[in-house]
Amino acid sequence: MKKKFLVTTLGLALLLMLSACSGGKNKTTGEAKNNAAVNTNNKLEKNEKTENANKNNTKAAPSNSKMKSLSDAKMTKEEAFDEFKKLHADAKIESLKLKTEGTNLYYEIDGYDAEKEYEVTINAETKEIIKDEFEAEKKQDNVSDLQKNLLSSVDGLIEKSVAEAGESYIAKEYSVDYDDGRYVVEVEVEKDGNDISYKYDIASGELIEKDM
Repeated sequence: MKKKFLVTTLGLALLLMLSACSGGKNKTTGEAKNNAAVNTNNKLEKNEKTENANKNNTKAAPSNSKMKSLSDAKMTKEEAFDEFKKLHADAKIESLKLKTEGTNLYYEIDGYDAEKEYEVTINAETKEIIKDEFEAEKKQDNVSDLQKNLLSSVDGLIEKSVAEAGESYIAKEYSVDYDDGRYVVEVEVEKDGNDISYKYDIASGELIEKDM
């Protein structure tokens, strides 16, 4: 009787041990599957974030094909100069700028006389005067007086800047200003959101500064 009870007890203990081992194995397998699922989800989430970031970067970089070029201007800089003089015959011109703004091109011309400062903005494609404002202010120490004949050098310096910058760059802005005793032309070119600006002595064509 005792022998039979002992055998039964040993059998039951063995069965419990096998069950425990099987449960531990199943638990380990389940944990491994869960860890694999978590890793897979993390990879998918990381890939999704990377794709979204790439999409955002693509959207952020402007396409040169959609940008206005200075060559789209229907109004010449000389015509813009004359238009300012029609509005303010006795004023001296301090600076002249042609710039792209969205899908538009604008001339911005600043001038002054003994009593006032003037700012005129003209649409370079329609030749419409967008703004003609003045501010009462005396410019006793200002000696700038841009002459129209100096503007003839601008186009060559724009071409020089684009050639220097490299393929696919387009000119998006230039300005003519009086700086440190001489007139300078600053040209800004762009490709895929990257800007380079060049500053030249308008009289000699000498490169004064390059800024990337």
